[in-house]
Amino acid sequence: MIRLQRSVSIMSFELEGSIARSHDRPELLAIARLAADAPAGLTGDLLARELFGSQPALCKAVIERCVKIGLLERRSYKAPAQLTFRGHQMLASGQIRLPEDRTWRVYYVDDPLLDANIVHVEPCWNSNASAARTEVYNQKKHGERAKDPDKCPRPLLEATGENAWSSIVNGSSFELQRLSPRGIGTRTTQARLEVAFSEAGPVVQLIGTLDPPAAPPKTAPAKLNFRYELSLPNALIGWDYDMLWTRLVSVGSRVPVQVLEPARAWAKRRVLPLEWQSTSETDRRTMRRNVEVEAVDLGPLGRFDATRVDDVELIAHRLEDAQMWAVWLQWDGIDNYCIPEGLIANGERVLARFPEFDVKSASPSDLLEYAKRKPNEPTARYILTSSDLGLWS
Repeated sequence: MIRLQRSVSIMSFELEGSIARSHDRPELLAIARLAADAPAGLTGDLLARELFGSQPALCKAVIERCVKIGLLERRSYKAPAQLTFRGHQMLASGQIRLPEDRTWRVYYVDDPLLDANIVHVEPCWNSNASAARTEVYNQKKHGERAKDPDKCPRPLLEATGENAWSSIVNGSSFELQRLSPRGIGTRTTQARLEVAFSEAGPVVQLIGTLDPPAAPPKTAPAKLNFRYELSLPNALIGWDYDMLWTRLVSVGSRVPVQVLEPARAWAKRRVLPLEWQSTSETDRRTMRRNVEVEAVDLGPLGRFDATRVDDVELIAHRLEDAQMWAVWLQWDGIDNYCIPEGLIANGERVLARFPEFDVKSASPSDLLEYAKRKPNEPTARYILTSSDLGLWS
């Protein structure tokens, strides 16, 4: 598992407008279902017969209400009503989006991993936008030069229409149907974007707390905490675990991707090839390493904080590196008094750790000669003592 994270700025803007939010309205969903199942369209008589049992006049008024909220539509005056595109969306989600005209705080974000940049809406009480409008009016009334309210941010204006957005706070859907061209910007809050990338693919979450609008007197402010799992972002399509692993290990180890990719293809698994001089004693013994990765820019995915790739398998970069590594492991593996048979068995175990290379183990006589040249090394005494005792003959 590879874990990536970064901070994301969530901006907010207060303005007047009409926003349709989702509600549990089973009676309207029943009408939508009936309209979907009526190829010729929905009429007051059909609605009365199938759902109400009588009162066709009342049913006509109900249909008019459904047309007004965008659930149904007519191709011509008095024609049977049809389910709208929005109506099909609402029927599929099981939620009816009803428009409300008031002042709103709209939260939005700009990040390459968030395909939907409008992330939440919250109704305002005694809003900053209303206060700003009142201030402008009073300034003009007294002949003062009024400061214009802020322009509505482009992402909000471009988001208006029939597109349905999902709230990161509660998962409900909403539509920005009409927004005022001016309002007032409010405080930006920081959230954490986390990507947990496994062999099965990525899981992307946005975690944090939104700054709520002011609440009415004696009312606690809304709690806008969220831990929201995003659908697979478009920017991540085409990325797999091997690609991300290779990129991060390359950054952390400073081994080029052009070296890592052929090594993976040759070894048929993810490996980090290292030159002998770049290995530590721990690397040589375990042939594993946790690779620390500094803050990294992954191009279309954006920049992420420092992270770590755990338990990376190490192999030698070349045959020469593997040969030195194997001989070192032979010497390092001598931890008790030994005779030639034991040294040969130890050499075979070491060779088995280098299946990719045709390495040669040092013979017992080679190790004995080395021990005579380095008699003060702790390992040397295990060989020299047994040899002096005549156990080698």
